[in-house]
Amino acid sequence: MFRTLPNYPVFFTAQNKLAPFLLGKKMLISSFSYPKPTDPPITRVIISALHTEGDLDFLTHQIHEFTAVI
Repeated sequence: MFRTLPNYPVFFTAQNKLAPFLLGKKMLISSFSYPKPTDPPITRVIISALHTEGDLDFLTHQIHEFTAVI
């Protein structure tokens, strides 16, 4: 479901419905059209050092829930 680049903490997905699904769970990820507003959205999960283990566990659980319904 995700693609990534080595040493780059961003995970890309073609599943653009993930962003509104996670937003409904109070979790905001990056999803926007680029380079033009008419292009399909680029949906990304960006991990930083500010995220806690609990944050990552919650994200993992929500992604598993999402994949169960797609």
